[in-house]
Amino acid sequence: MQSEQPHTNTETPTQQPAPKQNPLIAKSRARIPGTVYRLPSLGKFYENTNILNEDVVDGEVLIYSMRLREELLMKALDAIFQGSAVTETISYCVPQINEPEKLVSEDVDYLLTVIKKLTHGNTITYKDICMKLEGTEEAEKLAERLAKRELDDSAREDSYKINEDFKERMESGEEFSIDEETAAQVDENSKEVKTTEITDGLCEFFIPIDHFIQNCKPINPDNIGEKLTFTYKDFEIQCRPLTFEQFKQLSTLRLKDENLMSNDEFVNHLTDFSNANIAYRVLRVDDVTDPELIYEWIASLSLEERTDIYKEIEKGLDWGIDFEYEVECSKCGLKKKTDQSYLNPLYFFLTS
Repeated sequence: MQSEQPHTNTETPTQQPAPKQNPLIAKSRARIPGTVYRLPSLGKFYENTNILNEDVVDGEVLIYSMRLREELLMKALDAIFQGSAVTETISYCVPQINEPEKLVSEDVDYLLTVIKKLTHGNTITYKDICMKLEGTEEAEKLAERLAKRELDDSAREDSYKINEDFKERMESGEEFSIDEETAAQVDENSKEVKTTEITDGLCEFFIPIDHFIQNCKPINPDNIGEKLTFTYKDFEIQCRPLTFEQFKQLSTLRLKDENLMSNDEFVNHLTDFSNANIAYRVLRVDDVTDPELIYEWIASLSLEERTDIYKEIEKGLDWGIDFEYEVECSKCGLKKKTDQSYLNPLYFFLTS
């Protein structure tokens, strides 16, 4: 009786074909090789992880401009709120970053600012209510008109009563100047106004993106551990910067509609957001690193203790881009400092 021979598979394993390389794309990338910028974190928070490619040294990464896909994503509010616009844009424009959602938020702000410059140039232009009108009833009415115009812009011809001559010229495909378009009469709240009344009440500002890139404060690697650790009432607390993933979670909490909540639900929501806003920034308290225990401890603190701890955390994380900037109106010449409702990377893309 012959002994059974062990079964061996003589078939050659099916190999997946290597992805096809497009020589045109390769040539484009070779001609536009990207620009090297150094992350403000210097990559110090990503050591021994897969967040950055192994060839990244001291946080220096190659950055490319956007394609049409990223342009559209960065203008889609849903994609921005979900975070996919930011992560996809960074994945394409900074291919040496493998896990953009795990970047600290200071690095994300910096990368988006650089990508904006590489894609659209160094100058950002935006308009706001003229500073000469601030605090007046006219400014309030102008703000209402601007809000209505933003809402109705996608259905402009249906929403506005445009004078017949202008309407016919639009339908015929005839070219017209911006001044002629701006002078078209519209109907707003049963009262005819001219869009020139809106544009005349606006200041126009020009902001150089290089100002933020060149003045970005990098982290100091020599005292990073010392600055991120402090003692408060016998507790040793080590803080850390928010990751983009944590920033998205906080944004989700912040954007919940309080009008749909009962009083108890609103109190719980506000408490959750406030606790998470501090707890996400704490890596360790004494020897405790469990996030749930740290969150419970934060929730047990008095308002004074929470405020003191948050101030100490901010001292340790005083690096990255400062988006405060003094702008000067190109029309009236008045100056003012802007806040982050206008100066932040996401607004940079929405205005372009």
